[in-house]
Amino acid sequence: MQVRWALTVLVMVFAAFSQAQVPDLMSAFQAGSRAMALGGATAVTDSNTYSALANPATLALIDRTEYGLALRNLPETSNVASGSLERPDFSTDSSRGRTTLSHFGYATPIKGGAFGISYTIGGYVNDQATAVTLTTGPNFATNYSRNVRAQTNYLAASLGRLGPQY
Repeated sequence: MQVRWALTVLVMVFAAFSQAQVPDLMSAFQAGSRAMALGGATAVTDSNTYSALANPATLALIDRTEYGLALRNLPETSNVASGSLERPDFSTDSSRGRTTLSHFGYATPIKGGAFGISYTIGGYVNDQATAVTLTTGPNFATNYSRNVRAQTNYLAASLGRLGPQY
């Protein structure tokens, strides 16, 4: 009985830590308004053009040709640094970036399943940091500037097939 109690407590502690992970911004985007509203919970259940990337098995449930298109604002952040160069303090401001095509997909039924192809932006970072002066011991750096910009694009072609039970 004590072993069961100890294992239960151990599982609960590890479950709490597993929920505290920060998503990777380069793969955190959800394609489509429904997926974004549900926090990505549709990746397993949806059968549409997003399935070509998220879950190709659900393509088999498509019974008609579908096209998908999604637009979204890509986030931008701007930081002003102060303090030391080794450990700068940042004041961050985020804003809506440019609006762009974030998903285009096509899925069509074929004999025994469906075929899908899609282009999806999976993640995006545009972060600019600036500072007038940062100190490093007796020295200082002026006109500090750093710009990080990265984007993850996925192009997927998938085949979803129905099993013998269908």
